[in-house]
Amino acid sequence: MLFLIAWGLIFLGFLGILLPILPGVIFLLAGLYLLSLESLWLNRQLDKIGDRYPRVGKRLNDARARAERILRRVMREG
Repeated sequence: MLFLIAWGLIFLGFLGILLPILPGVIFLLAGLYLLSLESLWLNRQLDKIGDRYPRVGKRLNDARARAERILRRVMREG
């Protein structure tokens, strides 16, 4: 279930990059964060990116918070 939600957010992120209506980067980062819960390698890579690029790190933290809220809501309903 988590895997499907993560890929759905990544898909929305790519749509958001193409369409000005959606906040693409946030959805993309939230999806990557959810995938990083399953992948230690991806988690380390996201941390390295956040450390190297502070502006991206801030957005990554925002995306992590949003992903955690989404995950809690889905797990509570499902």
